[in-house]
Amino acid sequence: MGKNVYTAARAFARMKRDEAEEFESMEQLGAHLEQKAETQADYTTTLIGSRPSIERADDGVAWSAGLTINDKRYPFREHAFSQFSSAIGIPASMLTRCPEVLARDNVMFFATLGATDKRFVRTEGGDVRAFLGGGYTAIDHKEIVESFLRSDMDWDVNFAGVTPKRMFILAIEPDSKFEGPDGSEMSHCTLVGNSETGEGSFFAQDLWYDYICQNRIIWGAKARGGQFRKIHRAGVKEGLTELFQWINSDRQRVVAEAKEALQRAGRDSLGGDDERIVAYMRNRGFALWQAKDSIASARSRWPNKEITRFGIVSGLTDIAQRLPMDDRYELERAAGDFLMATS
Repeated sequence: MGKNVYTAARAFARMKRDEAEEFESMEQLGAHLEQKAETQADYTTTLIGSRPSIERADDGVAWSAGLTINDKRYPFREHAFSQFSSAIGIPASMLTRCPEVLARDNVMFFATLGATDKRFVRTEGGDVRAFLGGGYTAIDHKEIVESFLRSDMDWDVNFAGVTPKRMFILAIEPDSKFEGPDGSEMSHCTLVGNSETGEGSFFAQDLWYDYICQNRIIWGAKARGGQFRKIHRAGVKEGLTELFQWINSDRQRVVAEAKEALQRAGRDSLGGDDERIVAYMRNRGFALWQAKDSIASARSRWPNKEITRFGIVSGLTDIAQRLPMDDRYELERAAGDFLMATS
């Protein structure tokens, strides 16, 4: 880990960052979260009451920034400083171009403007990991994992992981296997996610898992209103009960809907002109490399055949496997939206 500082040229390059971690079981994930919880603490304070500070670091080039709560100084982690900068309305890049005295004066002046605004500060290991609004209500990864371990769900947990932004749990529904458009074996899964640091909601989404290539397609089934979602406000903890009700609702209709959608996508030809397919995908928000790589993946899996919508979805989810967890999730969601474009 680097020091808790940031530079003018690379705003957060030297500020402490969390790393993504994967686990083989829910029990391992739970033990990891239990250990981390021992170093975590939350504080409700005000913007000015958190006593923000910024100064040159010892090397005279970079900057050090943090809060002082109960007479203890907590340096910012990268994400938390970004949240603090947004709260006072000064981009970090602007602060780093200021002389030291002016940077300190700017921080204190703009913090004073919102002096009485309530803030929820989350710390871990002596650092500020999140700087959130006073209305934020936490539901921690540990609480969700404990709910899973206490439940009578007999689903197979295929994946569990934590990133700086989110936690992900992927559970495969037993006895839900069916044949995909290309004859591959697929299953219905639920992907559960949560953020502890203001990077998203507590959510669950339907996911379709391909056993042959291990691709994952995230898609909110219409049979139960798309995804389950609880924002981090009052009442969010009720989601621990509501989650399992959602998971167990309309399961047969959801699988039937998926079979139909996947078969339809398998019949939806996008033609044989790669340039036209690339343009089509670019118009729907995909990056050039995503379009080209997904076409190449589809052609590799189904040579000498016209590319179908399912082929592109398969290609997108194939290249998603090479990405970090958060980026993989975003691309698998986009693939699910692309799949349903024929509906």
